[in-house]
Amino acid sequence: MELKKVMRSVEILLSCMNEEDYSIISGSNIKTNTVIINQCSENSMNQININNNKYVKWINSTERGLSKSRNMAIHNSCADICLIADNDEKFDDDCEQKILKAYEDLPDADIIIFDLHNKPTKLKPKIYLPKRLEMLRVCSCQITFKRASIIDNKLIFDVKLGAGTGNGAGEENKFLLDCYDKGLKIYHVPERLQ
Repeated sequence: MELKKVMRSVEILLSCMNEEDYSIISGSNIKTNTVIINQCSENSMNQININNNKYVKWINSTERGLSKSRNMAIHNSCADICLIADNDEKFDDDCEQKILKAYEDLPDADIIIFDLHNKPTKLKPKIYLPKRLEMLRVCSCQITFKRASIIDNKLIFDVKLGAGTGNGAGEENKFLLDCYDKGLKIYHVPERLQ
């Protein structure tokens, strides 16, 4: 019997601060569904339609802290697969297709770490399961994950870490270590998304 292909959805989860207009959408070359958390002086939500029937869910929030922003984005996402992003990313046109193909090729993956154009990777240039300590070599915008794996395991970004806390960065590394310790399958795929 032939297995039916599962169609998955992807959303970029982008954190930013004090954006006064929607120019970050074109500036980041966003062409896939996206949740943007804009930490600013008001609380509001808007949905913006973009090319090819895609949308950006724009959430303004008075909450502060990068980890809080990331957790809010996960909570407001409705996608199968999420990509963590910051406000200075520029995504490849085929970013979504690369993510979908990687998860199709690695159906047991809960998390896939990708590479970046502008930053040399510290991971091996091959598809493999990195060891625990290698999680410390990853930056946030390399991380994609199956949202259900994160929700089902009650995993969140540590709100005591990251920009806005006064405790320094490293929230993405703690997040990956927590995922690793829960037994999630974390792969590295040497493909660039941005």
